[in-house]
Amino acid sequence: MITAPSWRVAVTGSHRHVFANPHGHVFEIGCFAAAPGCAAVGLLTSDFSWFPGTIWQIAVCVACGLHLGWRYVQGDGGAFFGLILDRLRQTPENLA
Repeated sequence: MITAPSWRVAVTGSHRHVFANPHGHVFEIGCFAAAPGCAAVGLLTSDFSWFPGTIWQIAVCVACGLHLGWRYVQGDGGAFFGLILDRLRQTPENLA
């Protein structure tokens, strides 16, 4: 399990966001308070952050290494995951 619907959170007023990176790749992401199936990798950076006041690093699947999104750390030390929605799938245990 990567994450669960119960861990959805609103960031800057919404759970879902659409952003383009500097290379023009567009991502629809959902924000989650927890994603135990993800590992944050690489250095934290503030470059091109989609959420003001946050720093981020890439989040990958702990099982296969697929890029699933980003982990964001807020100025107060809180954190959340912005996960690429079309790379997630619901399983029966996630629907309860």
